[in-house]
Amino acid sequence: MSRPVRKDLSLMSYDGAAFSLMVGAGETFLPAFALALGLGDAISGLVATVPLLIGAALQLAAPRLIQRLGSRRRWVTGCAAVQAAAFAPLIAGAWFGALPATALFAVGAVYWATGLSAGAVWNTWAEDLVPRGLRTRYFARRARLMQFAVLLGLLLGGLLLDAGREGGTRLLAFAALFSLAAVARGTSALLLARHSENPLPPDSLRPLDFATVRQRLTRGSSGRLLIYLLSAQTAVQISGPFFTPYMLSELRFSYLEYMALLATTYVVRILVSPLIGELAQRFGPRRLLFWAGIGLFPSPIWWVLADSVEMLLLAQVYAGVVWGAFELCSLLLFFETIHVRERTSVLTIYNLANAAAFVLGSLIGASVLAGFGASRETYHWLFLVSGALRLAPVLLLRGVAEARTLPGTLATRTVAVRANSGSLEQPVLSAMPRRRWMAALRARAARIRAAARD
Repeated sequence: MSRPVRKDLSLMSYDGAAFSLMVGAGETFLPAFALALGLGDAISGLVATVPLLIGAALQLAAPRLIQRLGSRRRWVTGCAAVQAAAFAPLIAGAWFGALPATALFAVGAVYWATGLSAGAVWNTWAEDLVPRGLRTRYFARRARLMQFAVLLGLLLGGLLLDAGREGGTRLLAFAALFSLAAVARGTSALLLARHSENPLPPDSLRPLDFATVRQRLTRGSSGRLLIYLLSAQTAVQISGPFFTPYMLSELRFSYLEYMALLATTYVVRILVSPLIGELAQRFGPRRLLFWAGIGLFPSPIWWVLADSVEMLLLAQVYAGVVWGAFELCSLLLFFETIHVRERTSVLTIYNLANAAAFVLGSLIGASVLAGFGASRETYHWLFLVSGALRLAPVLLLRGVAEARTLPGTLATRTVAVRANSGSLEQPVLSAMPRRRWMAALRARAARIRAAARD
């Protein structure tokens, strides 16, 4: 391995850790911050979804803008710097004790627009920086470092906010937490600026028009899979964004208890990931996704039956297993049929469609809370309805074709931590399987099995 490659790999690892520290300590606590400002339960839930949709819409321009700029390094570094600066209004609002809901949504939109835009371009850049033979092993190690950094951010957030609550300086604790997140992302931007960069290949970011993308995503099996994923996410988000206000406002959990519930689902997802990969290899990701989709049904119902931290920790363990299988299998099935050069553009469209499903579901949930009041009974009905609606879309998976590649594991980046699912993950596209050599692995595995039978 040459010295420039070693330098880039080290910088990428440190950048990933700094980025992940920001994720754990920053946007994760935005719904809790909305509650601390007195903006109400509905706003607390919507601030986790509406800015995501606005950001996903804005990041559609990334492929064309990067071609005009001619430098992926400058684009990604600039986006990272702006994302770090987006915490400044949050710090000021926490310091002065007031921030309008519109400003909170605007900050969230800037955060997600720059984060998603940077992530889409970083995917193609990383493919040039990491030699193909090292990608699987390197990204697996990098993912573990990033997961540790996310957990560290969550832990520091819980400790800071709990100390602030006990000392009567809760908003100042938010200011300190958002300052930590801003410094972490600023450090990430400085590290990104030191990466090497090859000339931008003319077809590395192939912008696809909506007609082409619609053809890619709506034909045959891909279309049924996309409809299922969006339907399932809409049902999930009817209740998902409102777990935070339910825990903090209704059940009055401490910030440490809140952090423990967040971290539990996230840790369980990490721990079961290798087992889920093996099950996907053995039974196929489509079949595993079918059972994971059914498993989503009882997840919110746990919250109706139990209100103690101990019982809800068990609920989060269950959610971590189910969501780990759901997300891994859905990503494998979805991107397996997309050409390598088109994955970045398709990912931006997928981000937008997924965010739209998030917002649609959360608006339904917010309307219920606004219409009937944010009481425990209303929350329970919200959880029950959300759980029941998760079952119907599963039937769409009957028409989805099984993946043709050997799935194995999938490298992802955690871009947000959520109470209902553990995290939002984005795939590292350069580490995803390619059909030709994965087909060879499948054929080799078949020959080994046949030899063992003989």
